[in-house]
Amino acid sequence: MAALKHQAIVQTQHLPIFSLNTAPQHGAAQTTLTKQGNDTMAALTHSENRDASLLGRMNAWAADVRLRVERFRVFRQTLSEMGALNNKELADLGLHRSELRRVAYQASREVC
Repeated sequence: MAALKHQAIVQTQHLPIFSLNTAPQHGAAQTTLTKQGNDTMAALTHSENRDASLLGRMNAWAADVRLRVERFRVFRQTLSEMGALNNKELADLGLHRSELRRVAYQASREVC
């Protein structure tokens, strides 16, 4: 290892690349990047602690299904309401008919 360090093939790391900050809500962990020179690195932004018991997993599954159903309901309602507008009304909103699915999808993601 010393020979490799001497030849500048391997460099030891003296400073941390990122620091871990724990968010207080729902046991989520967030990381923030510390930039060193031109190096960038991917980091964990969200982690969830799940209950390992069967009842905990079933509750998590049911909550996920409820969230997906609510998101789909908002998606369909938004798409239906915006689809009823004519092209001039859509243009007044700064939208084209081809963008309606994207706008409805974004609206459904704001539910959670």
